[in-house]
Amino acid sequence: MAMGVLVLVHRRPKSVGVVFLVGVVVSFAVPGYITHQHKLHPMLPGKLSEAKFLTMYEPWIRRIYLPSYANTGCYLYGVIAGYLYHRTKNYKLQLERFWLYRMINAYVTPVLVAVTVSSFLCALYRNIIGIFVAVCFLRSIDNPPGILRSILSSKLLTTLGKLTYSAYVLHDVVMRFLLLRENFNSVINVQKFIAWVYIVTGVAFAGGLVVFLAIEQPMIQLIKPYISRVCPVRVKAKQK
Repeated sequence: MAMGVLVLVHRRPKSVGVVFLVGVVVSFAVPGYITHQHKLHPMLPGKLSEAKFLTMYEPWIRRIYLPSYANTGCYLYGVIAGYLYHRTKNYKLQLERFWLYRMINAYVTPVLVAVTVSSFLCALYRNIIGIFVAVCFLRSIDNPPGILRSILSSKLLTTLGKLTYSAYVLHDVVMRFLLLRENFNSVINVQKFIAWVYIVTGVAFAGGLVVFLAIEQPMIQLIKPYISRVCPVRVKAKQK
């Protein structure tokens, strides 16, 4: 999906606003429709006593968490952030010219403080934290990288980030295999639950390493020439 959006934006740069707007609306509409149609609670009702059955039998998991079409916003917002970063760095896009950015940039921090003071637990489950982080990302585009950003953008940590994402994708598969091996009447205790956490984390990272080395990196090298042909980079001639 991300590759298709990027190719469309590259081929039709004037339609980028419409494409991103439609994508954001759809990313909100799909999970909203599923939640309304199946009468699901808007927040995931996770309970420790139901940990064994949560992944396999909970409608919230099967209809909201697992389907990729219900999580399009998670991927699309990353594409939008990367597009803004690219346009700002390479084409001198001025974010301050847009009234929506100026308004959100001015009010997001006071709103975050007000919401956090009034109800800290409620703020954790709402989108204001995500908006705050997104605005901080936009603020950092025009600023020179500090010590923390320089460390996070190092080759070691960027590679670790890709590996962590691969592990995140695989952790659900590992959990399903573990749950399928359990008997229906088995008892879940604290020691077993903690052991499962370590097992799932270790196996997911091991599988993520295999995916990263055997699939992701070879595929990047394979399709990179094709992407360069489809979306050639226009290098501006330096003025003497």
